[in-house]
Amino acid sequence: FEFTPQSPNKLYIGYPRPIERKEGEKQFLISAFESNKLPVDFLEWCKYFEVIILPSEWCKKVFQDNGVTTPIEVMIQGTDNFNIIEHTSKVPFTFLHYNAFSDYKRKGWDLVTQAFIDMFGRDENVQLILKGRKHDNEDDIKEIPVRPNIKVIIQNMKRGELVKLQDQAHCFVFPSRGEGIGLPPIEMMARGIPTIVTNWSGMSEFAEMAIPINSFARVEAHYDLPFDGSAGQWIEPNVHILKDTMF
Repeated sequence: FEFTPQSPNKLYIGYPRPIERKEGEKQFLISAFESNKLPVDFLEWCKYFEVIILPSEWCKKVFQDNGVTTPIEVMIQGTDNFNIIEHTSKVPFTFLHYNAFSDYKRKGWDLVTQAFIDMFGRDENVQLILKGRKHDNEDDIKEIPVRPNIKVIIQNMKRGELVKLQDQAHCFVFPSRGEGIGLPPIEMMARGIPTIVTNWSGMSEFAEMAIPINSFARVEAHYDLPFDGSAGQWIEPNVHILKDTMF
């Protein structure tokens, strides 16, 4: 992109938030959410923008069902890397999960780890890689059992580094409790890797092209954001189905 400093159009990325509006300017927002209920302040803050751009039809419905009247466009997130991963060796068979350590275990690293340990134990022919970014995830990391076949990576990777990590995977596991779209499984599916994904929220729009987890229960969502009452719902994928699917 070539940005024009004097352009009257401004593009914001992230959750809705209060912004300074100037006469003659237009404000656009690229956003997403993962629960079926929006924080109480979002409804007012969404009015600051000319258009809100969301990554899935599911996400658009959440915003509209919660009373957002600002025009909404859907821009599906995707990837431009369709280089199929071909393995020269099947050992160790590698399960990969990233970005693992989001707030309140939303992306399901705990489910992946539990299923992996229960099904594969200390089998040296099978390994699990959990990859997160550098942020407040120390408590999560302390919970991970120390096993020789579980590898934890905490690193903000450049694109080439992430591609090399993807190259190691035989199966990608993403039992997320809620996603606006869920970009990591799309990236892995595009590279030909069998991908286990929860068939709910934004992921429901591509889950049938993956290996879907269709069994789950609705649970309360968790955010450090102000809500009018509850924070809405995420889902809890059935860990027994996840075990069987990984096996």
